[in-house]
Amino acid sequence: MNVDKYTKILLTMITLGLWMTVLKPSVSPTPVFAQSKKQYEYLTRSGQKLNIGGQGSEYLAREDATEAMNMAAGKGWRVVDVNMFQDFSNRAFYTIVVEK
Repeated sequence: MNVDKYTKILLTMITLGLWMTVLKPSVSPTPVFAQSKKQYEYLTRSGQKLNIGGQGSEYLAREDATEAMNMAAGKGWRVVDVNMFQDFSNRAFYTIVVEK
């Protein structure tokens, strides 16, 4: 009789533990964070030097854009967006966004 009671108590505790494991996510869901920890920056030119960082208000010429993308890749940044603008004399200018 003692073995039967012990077995029933043990199986009841195992069953309760399994149900708690199944129901825990619905009682206290895992928090979700929508914000990315990635860092986004614009490539800009300051005098004769290309920089990562800035407000994005500065446009780069084609030669500078190519140099800037190569420089960013060399520093471990990934180019995620390149926008091209043309002025009235059909010269192209670029803004470049990179991600760390």
